[in-house]
Amino acid sequence: MELYGTAPMRGHGRAGATCAVAVVATVVGACGRIDFAPLGDAAGGSARRCDWSSGPRLGTPERVAELSTPEDDIGVFIAPDRLTAYVSRSAPPAPEYRETISRAVRTAPDLPFGALEPASEISNTGGGGHVTMSSDGLEFYWHSTRPGGPGGSDIWRGRRTSVELPFDTVEPVLTLDTPRDEWDPHLFRGDSMIAFGGTCEGEFGICTASRASPDEPFTGLTMLVYGGGDDIDGASLTEDGLVLLYHIATMGTHRIWYATRNDPAQPFPPAQELTVVNSAGNSWKPFVTADGCEVYLSSDRSGADFDVYRATFVP
Repeated sequence: MELYGTAPMRGHGRAGATCAVAVVATVVGACGRIDFAPLGDAAGGSARRCDWSSGPRLGTPERVAELSTPEDDIGVFIAPDRLTAYVSRSAPPAPEYRETISRAVRTAPDLPFGALEPASEISNTGGGGHVTMSSDGLEFYWHSTRPGGPGGSDIWRGRRTSVELPFDTVEPVLTLDTPRDEWDPHLFRGDSMIAFGGTCEGEFGICTASRASPDEPFTGLTMLVYGGGDDIDGASLTEDGLVLLYHIATMGTHRIWYATRNDPAQPFPPAQELTVVNSAGNSWKPFVTADGCEVYLSSDRSGADFDVYRATFVP
């Protein structure tokens, strides 16, 4: 059963027009989706949780030097244990959706990441970007234009039997992919739900789908945020599904917006601009860590290429 939000989100389109954006939430219950992975430490996450209910108490974003390169760094995913970062990069003249993916690791969450290295098992022919990983590290999802999908940029999945092994299965996610473009997948709610930019319910926006177990496909496409003609994408949610971030383009400039809710079975209220992380330049491709305590983003605020920035929750 689906519950539609009655209060519109407000977003700005390419021409700067303001439009209403409806919100959809999936009700969790006996006839709905059941989470199949535990939250927190048992899912590979952190015991810490940062509460956004009274607002986003974030510090000023700081450039993450070890994850930034002379190329455009346009998307970050931090693994649930916070020890591995995946960075999507784009070097001219490749268009945005023909990205490559690099990986960096560290030995403790409070230490800098090591050197970036190509994640060749994910990023190869056709490029690829915006990784999301299951809590056990055995599944990866990303978008790619590689051959084999329905067309355009598609959502792909890689599966393996151990985190020490390469993928033994790499395939398009045909229950999500269409001949149109799909971007920026993000797993949440114990890996039982996925959000991504694409077409569902006949319109483009931020879509969600669910599954009952890791061995079953994602189904039940529903619209989380209606695009309404806006350039809207880059959805990221906390593991509990209570905080949502995404970006909207306003007259060619990207800004990050957010919404919060107290219950994942209820719709999000109208979104607000996350002004603390935005700048005079572009700020987009947000990633909020599973616990809500850090926000990573891509920005050209330095006046040069896009680099990775991080804002940390202030207690």
